[in-house]
Parts: sequence; C-alpha cells; structure tokens
Amino acid sequence: MFNSELGEVLATRELTVEGSSNERITVIMGRPRRESESPHDFICPIQITGIGSETVKHVRGVDAFQALKLAMEMLGTQLYVSVNRQVCGRLRWNGGSDLGFPLATTAAEFGAGYSENHG
Repeated sequence: MFNSELGEVLATRELTVEGSSNERITVIMGRPRRESESPHDFICPIQITGIGSETVKHVRGVDAFQALKLAMEMLGTQLYVSVNRQVCGRLRWNGGSDLGFPLATTAAEFGAGYSENHG
C-alpha cells in the first residue's frame, strides 16, 4: 500500500477503545528511506489516525534499522503516554492493554531521532 505522505506503508495496527464499538485508532508505519536533505540519515515515517492531529512524523536513524527501532519506541511512547490518557486508559489491542509497542529506555533515546513532519 502507498500513501502520499508516508510513502510505502510497511505496517498498520488497529487499536480499539474499550466500551466504544465504533472508535478505532490506526497506527501506520512507512518504510524507512534515505533522508533527502541528509543522505547519511534514514527516516521512518509514522502516523496515528483516529485521534489527535494525525500528523505524519519522521523518525531519524543512522541506518534503516535504527530508524525502525526508534519509530517503534516513539509510537509506544505516544500510545501509552498520550493517546491512552486521552481515552482514559481504555486503549486496547487484541482485547488487552498491552499495545505491543516498546517504550524508549531513556528520555534521551526517545528524543534522539524525532523530528516533526518536515515535508
């Protein structure tokens, strides 16, 4: 699947809000690619739809693996800390509260690869 903002979509995950039959939150990750402005870096685009701003964010890494790792951790942090708070702790994946995303181990690691949508 291809998305004009994300590029080639690598993975999606549907989350639900417990107690709401129609509220769906979708997590989307694009395929890591070389950063056009800095050809030594890779970016991995991510997006959460169904709640909030739905802004595409780009996570940077020194290679595709690091960009993927940091993107997974950023998604985990956003989902557990921000999105789940917005729905009063009722965010679910496969019926459980474990959303299946890792968290960054340090605050410095979380901020290391983050940049807002930059075009």
